[in-house]
Amino acid sequence: WQLLYPVLMANPFMHPGGPVDPQAALAPVAQDHDGSDRGLCVAEVRRLIWERVKTLDARSAAEHLRHRLEGSVHVGIRPSARQLQHLGLEPHEPLICLSNGGTRARHLNAHLRALGYRHAYHLSGGLGAVAPSQGA
Repeated sequence: WQLLYPVLMANPFMHPGGPVDPQAALAPVAQDHDGSDRGLCVAEVRRLIWERVKTLDARSAAEHLRHRLEGSVHVGIRPSARQLQHLGLEPHEPLICLSNGGTRARHLNAHLRALGYRHAYHLSGGLGAVAPSQGA
């Protein structure tokens, strides 16, 4: 992940779909209309990382060991409420979910919200969209 972290942090206005308006990236994080998908672009994730928001890794343990964001915690797709409590995660704090393509992070995000973590978000397009050579 030592190679992926600088890529994620160095390019604040890139999104899998193209550049992001810098002013929009500095605005507060917005929820989707129905709250069903809390996908964030790279700029939004970068801002939250700077604000020391906790990052949760939905990938396999092997993937997490191979490339990880400093300070991120491997939890898999469906951590138990007990596991989350043991990690010191509070339902009111913001969380960022990460995975290679975004699908596992999206599932983790939905699982967290079902457990009462209402400020869970995920990186749209996953880590592979940020640095394709690091995503696999």
